[in-house]
Amino acid sequence: MVDRKGKAKVGGYCFNRVVEEEFEKLHSAEDYRGSARFVAPEFLQAGETDEHTHVYSFALVAMELLTGVKLFASVSQETSLISRVEQGEAPSAEDVAEDDAWRAVLNSCWVKEPEARPSTERLYEETFKR
Repeated sequence: MVDRKGKAKVGGYCFNRVVEEEFEKLHSAEDYRGSARFVAPEFLQAGETDEHTHVYSFALVAMELLTGVKLFASVSQETSLISRVEQGEAPSAEDVAEDDAWRAVLNSCWVKEPEARPSTERLYEETFKR
């Protein structure tokens, strides 16, 4: 999605319904909502979102956009991916993010303790106003 000036904007993930329908074959829809590839572990565990879960998800999307590498590409089954994400597995920006500033920002968004992640305001300042 882009705005009228051509700037990229991130919107809702329209594939959630498709993923939910497929995943519902394995589990009830109450157990899961959305794609595990782009959500924070605490969302999968508690099903609640806040600024911290959005920051985590932003970094996952940014990582794919910056690198062109599909996250968790080696994991083919959604149930395996969910288990790995719930256990706190996150991508590492060390090997693929060439820009040191971006590497630091991405890694700070994936820290295990949600409250230790940067706020959306700080994230904006560190990524788009530098």
